[in-house]
Amino acid sequence: MNLYRKTQNPQFLLAALFLVLSGFVSCGDPVIQDYIEDYAVQGLLTVGEPLQGIIVSKTLNIVDTLKLANQVLRDADVRVRLGNREWKLAFMPDTANGGSYGVADASVRVLPDTVYSLYVKLANGREMTGQTRTPKQIRWLTGKEPKPLLQYPKDTATLPAAPDSLSIAWEAVPGINDYIFGILCLDTANYGKYLTPPDTAQKNRRVYSTFADRFPRYPEVIRYGFITSTKIPVVWVGFKWFGPHEIIIYAPDANWLNWFRQTNQQGQSPRYDKLLGSIKGGYGVFGSISATRQRMFLLKNQP
Repeated sequence: MNLYRKTQNPQFLLAALFLVLSGFVSCGDPVIQDYIEDYAVQGLLTVGEPLQGIIVSKTLNIVDTLKLANQVLRDADVRVRLGNREWKLAFMPDTANGGSYGVADASVRVLPDTVYSLYVKLANGREMTGQTRTPKQIRWLTGKEPKPLLQYPKDTATLPAAPDSLSIAWEAVPGINDYIFGILCLDTANYGKYLTPPDTAQKNRRVYSTFADRFPRYPEVIRYGFITSTKIPVVWVGFKWFGPHEIIIYAPDANWLNWFRQTNQQGQSPRYDKLLGSIKGGYGVFGSISATRQRMFLLKNQP
């Protein structure tokens, strides 16, 4: 969603924005029919991945069901420019979330350290623009990648004093001071089928089960956080399930970092400030990231 796997649910981020915008256009209105439609873009380019996934949407009346498929605009003229090159993006339908715009040729990949410009023209003549410089490719520091296999300790209160086996590090990306890390569970249901030999009778379960009522994102399969250095101890509480996981480090440009901080603070309602947006003529973001990923397996601490 990449950060959709990509930072891992762009649809959640866009929904968060529209919850905020709904308040802008409805709070204090004398009657509900005074709704004023507005527009937003969410575009995230991931270095090394296809130039796709740009969502163009409209706000909905507060009396309508918040469903992304009803918000997505399918008839916009969306273009991305790189120097003298220009791509007219095609609309790619998605039955679950309505769809997004992208270059149909998946061999067109996002380049590092490159300026991309976005131009959007709606059917009503409204124009929106944005620009991002992609970060250089982020890479694991040799010998400091996440280990492929970890055993969850039986007693997390008395861990050994030796260096933490979960400590990971990556190379600094020029111009990037803040990184985003993610821990993604790749299968919340199965566990035994990944063992050697396989044991399909073993099902996956939670690492812990507290805080469920206090944190609305408790069911989500990914957990995010921010880090201002190039190394981090991935604490045990970062895992929600046992089984297969992917550890991801993102190097975001300023546009995506500002957007992500506003819309993805765990345990808080989204707070969108248009001054921190990067779309001229509308709401939203046109940003970029580079990412490095490593798969690993978390063994249960007991049968």
